[in-house]
Amino acid sequence: MPFESRIYLSPILLVLAVFLSGCISQEISQTQKPQSPQESVNLEPSFNIFSWNIQDVGYGDSLGVSKKYLDSEGYHTIQSPPKEGGIRLSIKEKYSAGYIFEYDVDYISGQGNRMSRIVINDQPVDEVLRSWRGAIGYWDATMGFGNELGKYHVKIRFEDTGATITVTQPSGSSKTEFVSLLPPYIFGFETRTGGNGAINVVYSNFKLT
Repeated sequence: MPFESRIYLSPILLVLAVFLSGCISQEISQTQKPQSPQESVNLEPSFNIFSWNIQDVGYGDSLGVSKKYLDSEGYHTIQSPPKEGGIRLSIKEKYSAGYIFEYDVDYISGQGNRMSRIVINDQPVDEVLRSWRGAIGYWDATMGFGNELGKYHVKIRFEDTGATITVTQPSGSSKTEFVSLLPPYIFGFETRTGGNGAINVVYSNFKLT
C-alpha cells in the first residue's frame, strides 16, 4: 500500500516542481531587467539644488510651450511650430540683499517674436525697464541683452534697492542693467513667444552665492 501511494503522488510532485521552477525563473528575469533609458539619464545637477514653481504663461487659452524637460544638459524649453505662449520657472525661496544668482542660457534657435527674460518678484525685468531692455531675443526689435545665438551667462546681484544684472553674450561682450525693486527677492526666468514665434532655449549651471 505505501508503494502504491508513492506511485500515485509522483505526478503531482512533478507538476509542483515545474510550477515552482517557472516562478523562480520569472522572478530572476524581473530582477535582472535592464533600466529603461529614462531611468538611467543623469540630470543636470544644479537645477535640483533649488525648489521651483513651474507655470505656463501666455494670453487667453494660448499657454505653455510645446516641450519642456530636464536632462543632463539642463532645463529645455521649446516652442515649435510658432505659437503664442511661454513657461515661467521661479525659485520658491526668497532672498535678501547681498546674494548673487548666476545661470547660463543656451539660445539655440528662434524665429519671429521670442525671448528669454528674467523675472524678479513676479515682474519680467524687460517690462519694468521697458524699451526692449532686460531680455535676450527679438520682439519687434532686438532685445537689450542681444539676439545672437549661443550661450549667455547671467549674473544677478541683489541689493537694497534693486538688482544689478550683468549678461555676458556669446561673443564675450557684456551688458549691465539695474532694475529698481525691493527685497525680499524671488528669482525666476521665462521663455516667451508671440503668435509668430518659435524658440529653443536651455537653462543650466544655476549658482547662488
